[in-house]
Amino acid sequence: MSSSSPSEPAHAGDANPAALRAELERYRHWIPQIAAVCRAVAEGNLEPRLTRIDVDGELGELLHSLNHMLDLTDALLREASATMAYASRDRYFRHILPAGLRGTYLRTAQLINDATDEMGRKSAALVGAERRRGELATAFEHSVHGVVQTLSAAVTELQATAESLKGIADHTAQKAAAAVVVSDRSSVDMARAADATEALTVSIRGTGNRIAESSALAHTTAQDVERAGSIVQELAECSGSIGRVSGLIQKIAGQTRLLALNATIEAVRAGAAGRGFAVVASEVKALSNQTQEATGDIGNQISRIQVATDEVVRAIRRVAGTINEMDRHAASIAETVREQTEVTHTIGVSVSAAADSSRTVSGNVSEMVQAAEATSGAADELLHAARGLSQLAETLAVEVDGFLRQMRHD
Repeated sequence: MSSSSPSEPAHAGDANPAALRAELERYRHWIPQIAAVCRAVAEGNLEPRLTRIDVDGELGELLHSLNHMLDLTDALLREASATMAYASRDRYFRHILPAGLRGTYLRTAQLINDATDEMGRKSAALVGAERRRGELATAFEHSVHGVVQTLSAAVTELQATAESLKGIADHTAQKAAAAVVVSDRSSVDMARAADATEALTVSIRGTGNRIAESSALAHTTAQDVERAGSIVQELAECSGSIGRVSGLIQKIAGQTRLLALNATIEAVRAGAAGRGFAVVASEVKALSNQTQEATGDIGNQISRIQVATDEVVRAIRRVAGTINEMDRHAASIAETVREQTEVTHTIGVSVSAAADSSRTVSGNVSEMVQAAEATSGAADELLHAARGLSQLAETLAVEVDGFLRQMRHD
C-alpha cells in the first residue's frame, strides 16, 4: 500500500483506508472550530480566529482564508467605526485606508470615505448655515429691538403729545366757554348800544329839524326886521312932512303901533337876543299912543319922533345884525347837527354790524367749544391707543426674545 502526503487530501480512488481515516479526523477536528468561529462572528464578535493551523492542502487554505476574511472584515469595521467616531465629533478628516482591500471591501471603504467627505461638506454648510442663522437672529434681534425701542419712544412721545393735546383742548374748551358767555353778554350790550344809538340818532335828527325850523324862523324874522327897518326909515323920512297932514300922522301912528306889536311878538320869539328889540318896540308903541293922543301937539313931538326914529333904525339894525348872526349860528349848528346825525347813524350801523359780528363770533366760539370737546375726546382715544400700542410693543419684545432663544437653542 502506498501512503499519501499529509498535505494532500485523499481521493475516493485511493485505496489507503488509513489515509482516509486521517483525513476524516482532520475535518472532524476543524469543522467544529470553524462553526464556533462563525457563530461568534454571527453574534458580532470578530475577535476569534482559527489558531494552530497545522494542516496543508485545501483544508489549510480554507482555514487561512477564513482567518484572512475575518481580518479584512474586522479591519474594515474598525476603520469604519473610527471614521464614524471622528465624524460624530464633527471631524471628517479620518478616512478608511484602502490598502489591501479589494472588491466589495474596497467599494465599501470608498463609499464610507465619500459619505464622510459629503458629511464634512454638509456639516461645514450646516455650521455656516447655523452661523448665518445666528447672525440673522442677532441682526433680527437688533432690528426688532431697535424697532421696539423706536416704537416705545414714539409711543412715549405720542402719549405725551396726546396728554398735552388733551390739556390744551380742555383748556381751550374752558376758555372758549367763558368767551361764549362774554361774547353773549357783549352781543346784548352791543344790541342795547345799537338801540340807544338809533334813539340818539332820532333825537339828534329831531333837534336838527327844530334848529332848522328856528333858523328858518330867524331868517324870516331877519327879513321882517329888515322890512321894519325900511318902514322905520320911511317913517324917518316922512317925519319932516308930518305937520302937513294930521290924518297922515294918525295913520302912520296906527301903523307904527301895529309894527311895534309885531316887533314885540318877534322879540318874544327871538328870546334873549330880542330883549333890546322888545324895549324899542315898547317905546315905539308908547310913542304911537302918544302920537295918537297928542295929534294936536305934533309940532312939538316931531323932533322927538325923529330922534326916536333914528334910535329905532339903529336898534333895528342891531337886531337885524343879531338875528342874522343867529341865523348864521343856527345854520352852522344845523350843519353840525346834520353831520352829527350822519356820524351817529354811521356809529349805529357800525354798532349793529358789531352786534351781528359779536353774535357770529359767539356762534363760532360755540362751535370751537364743540371742536375742543371733540378734540379732547379724540386725544383720549389717541392716548388709549398709544397705551395699547405700548403694551403691544412690550409683548412683541418678549415674544421675539423667546423666539430667538428657541431658535438659538435649536
